[in-house]
Amino acid sequence: MKIMGTKFFGSDSSIFTLDFKKKKIYASSTERHTRLKHDWRDISYILKNRFKKKTYYNYVAQSFNGFKSKDTCFETKSFFIIILYLRKLLDIFKSSKVIVYKSNSNFLRNFLHTFAYYSSFLNKYFITKYIMNTLVKNKVIAKKILFYDHHLCHAASSYFFSDLSLNQEAHCLTLDGQGDAYFSKLFYFKNKKYQLLTGSKAITFYNKGFVHITSIGEIYSNFTEALGLIRNSDEGKTEALAAYGKKNKKIFDDLVSSYKIEDLSIVFKIHKIKKYYEINYLKKLIKKFGKKNIAATIQKFLEHMMIDYLNKVTKKIKIKNLCLSGGVFANVILNLRIYEKFNFEKIYIVPAMTDDGTSSGAAFLTAIDRGLDLSWIKKYKLPYFGDTFKKTEILDAIKINNNKIEYKFLGERWHAHVASSVIENKVVALFNGSMEYGPRALGNRSIIANAFNIKMRDILNLKVKRRAEYQPFCPSIIDKDRTSLFQSSYNHKFMTIAFRLKKRFWKKIPSMTHIDGTSRPQFVSKKDNKDFFKILTLVKKKLGFGVVINTSFNLHGRAMVRTPHDAIQDFLDCNIDCLYMGKFLITKNKSV
Repeated sequence: MKIMGTKFFGSDSSIFTLDFKKKKIYASSTERHTRLKHDWRDISYILKNRFKKKTYYNYVAQSFNGFKSKDTCFETKSFFIIILYLRKLLDIFKSSKVIVYKSNSNFLRNFLHTFAYYSSFLNKYFITKYIMNTLVKNKVIAKKILFYDHHLCHAASSYFFSDLSLNQEAHCLTLDGQGDAYFSKLFYFKNKKYQLLTGSKAITFYNKGFVHITSIGEIYSNFTEALGLIRNSDEGKTEALAAYGKKNKKIFDDLVSSYKIEDLSIVFKIHKIKKYYEINYLKKLIKKFGKKNIAATIQKFLEHMMIDYLNKVTKKIKIKNLCLSGGVFANVILNLRIYEKFNFEKIYIVPAMTDDGTSSGAAFLTAIDRGLDLSWIKKYKLPYFGDTFKKTEILDAIKINNNKIEYKFLGERWHAHVASSVIENKVVALFNGSMEYGPRALGNRSIIANAFNIKMRDILNLKVKRRAEYQPFCPSIIDKDRTSLFQSSYNHKFMTIAFRLKKRFWKKIPSMTHIDGTSRPQFVSKKDNKDFFKILTLVKKKLGFGVVINTSFNLHGRAMVRTPHDAIQDFLDCNIDCLYMGKFLITKNKSV
């Protein structure tokens, strides 16, 4: 049995494959293949690179099933029309900035919405046909195409990837911009059984000639756009900036008055919330009260609303274990607030919490609905499911760039070389093993550096990332040092939640500490990633703690590197000091 789950088109398109005979998993997102961050194109690019010969799948499942609802037409048919009629145009542009700008413009959203109202039958027929044709064109033969609810896919991904055994129960809460007419749903999962408990509908409304939908994800993105940032991409910058400001009480109270909770559903009052969809209105607030304070206001509103919601939910529903997924739960401070406020036995935030993670949920749902055993996936070290490259492939990339680089094969000495480079305050790129699934680099496609160096944040920004100065860098920390460094935490491995550092380490390890004393860590054990664990262990021997700054291996504006060619390209295009790839040490040719 072979199953492919997909987020076939739209934001964060991806695939996730399960081979039940070989017990193997593969996962990747479109942006890793095009190198365009948050690429909106379909999965053709993944398929083209992955499948060199004809491959058969029993089922291909798409994380969308909103054909009958008029409220989902915006999502379905908009993307369908983009794909069917504008694909060649998008391919010509070859620029994420162009694609993101066009796909997020009010004009295009309003234009596409006019195509929304035709029958669910035709909608499903044409999308199914398009999926089949795209698969065949790229050497994938599927016996059957399936469709699953967007939020159910989010929930299934979080439950089956959690560290809960399959006989344990969990409640799975989703939260995003919207999917299949909802922006949030709450499910109950236990083994192969699942049940929808409640949901919050994304209501379509019109304001000054434009179409909008009510959701906290959309509202947060509106504030992000008004701050001069890129919506559906830079929300993390809004979150980081918020720590520098104070909420405006008047605006905050007005936002709080714009929603209510009915039957465990969040309902926005359109007459109250619609002004927060007017970017010019938000810009006026920013001009009057400042970027930092407006960022703090929307961040505090998000936290307030979700704490309020969970307070009401937990009064009616006993929740023992909570799994979180959906793009809004990329907000690590929100996740921290939930962790601190509620006494759940376990809280789990799936690494691929955005829409790329729904492909795994679609695959899991296909499997359990057919009675297949999923227990074997627990032995895999999430999230290392991506592309792996042989020594010969690495050498090929090296030889192509032989005149620009110098290289040396280190063998098993490479871990010690990496640790020494970090201790010497060099900026180090790592390319090792299988690529990570989800938005976070977790040691296999990472740039790492000395967290104890007070200047390292500025060095990384100057040499590589060119990020806003207020954005913190995240640490990777040996699991044995967790309780020494943090006030309260649990053994979380994926950088999807922040914890509060003990105050004595704020100045001691400055480059991993945000202004509010929080840090978003990856705790690493030997069984998770033995190579990365060994590097951290060697760092600990010299610096006292097994801690490094860890940021994704990519230049600003590019998606994370996938191939050896990508790695060398980014290495040459910036001031990274050394690249360790497949036990090779690569440095720049000084004579060039």
